[in-house]
Amino acid sequence: MLYQRIMTSILLIPIILLLMFVAKATWFASAMAVVTLLGAWEWSYLAGWRSWRARGAYLLVFTFVLTACYFYQTSFSLIALLLASLWWLVAFYWVLSHQQGLSVLPKNPWLNSVVGGLILIPAWLAVIALQKFNPLYLLLLFLFIWGADSGAYFVGRRFGKQPLADKISPKKTWEGVWGALATVVVIALGYTVLADLSFERAFGFVTLSVAIVFISILGDLLESLFKRQAQVKDSGNLLPGHGGILDRIDSLTAAAPFFTLSLSLMEGGFLYG
Repeated sequence: MLYQRIMTSILLIPIILLLMFVAKATWFASAMAVVTLLGAWEWSYLAGWRSWRARGAYLLVFTFVLTACYFYQTSFSLIALLLASLWWLVAFYWVLSHQQGLSVLPKNPWLNSVVGGLILIPAWLAVIALQKFNPLYLLLLFLFIWGADSGAYFVGRRFGKQPLADKISPKKTWEGVWGALATVVVIALGYTVLADLSFERAFGFVTLSVAIVFISILGDLLESLFKRQAQVKDSGNLLPGHGGILDRIDSLTAAAPFFTLSLSLMEGGFLYG
C-alpha cells in the first residue's frame, strides 16, 4: 500500500507542477475541471444514486454548473468561497454530532447531490483563482495538504494511541494531528524565511497553516462519514494506493476555499478580479 502511494505520487506530482507553472490558466482550469468531474462521479454514489443513468445525469448537471461558474468566475468566486466557508461549519456540526452518537447526516440523494456541489465547486474555483494570481501560493497550499497528510500518516502509525474520531475514522489519532501540525508549521516557517517576510506577515502565514491543518482534517472526516453511510471503504479505485479521486482531494476541498479567502484578504483582495 505504501509503495503504491509513493509511486502514484511520483507520477502525479510532476504533472501537477507542469500544469501549475507552465500551462495557461484556461488549460489548468480545464484539467482541474476534469479532476472535479471525476470527484463528482464518485460523489454521486456516496450521495445515494446507484443507477448509471442517475449518476450520468448528475455528472451532466455538474458539468453545466462548472461551465457556468467558469465564465462568471470573476463575479461568482468570492460569493462561492464565502458560501463554502459557511457550509463547512454545517459539515463540522455533522461530524461532531456523529462522533457524539447523533445521526444527522442527510440520506436524501437530492440533498446530498447539492452537498457534493458545495464541496467540489468552491474548491475548484479557489484552486484556479490561486493559480491565476500566483501559482507559488497554490504550491504552498498543496505542500500544506501533502505535509499534513504525510505527517499524520507516519506519526500516527508510529505513535498513534488516542483516537481522534473513532466512530468515523478509527485509524485517525490525535498523535497524527500533532504530526500534521508539526510538519505544516515547519513548511510555513521555511516559506517565511525563503520569502523574507516581515514578522507580521510571517505570523499570519504560520497561523493560516495551523488553521489549514484542522480544516483539511474536517474534509477528510466528512468524506469518511459519507463513505460509512454508503458502506464503502474508498470512494473509487482510480489511484493505486490512494483509492479514488475524492480520497485524494477530500482535505483540499475543505482547505482550498478558506486558504484562498484568507490569502485574498492578506494580498489586497485579488478575488475581486
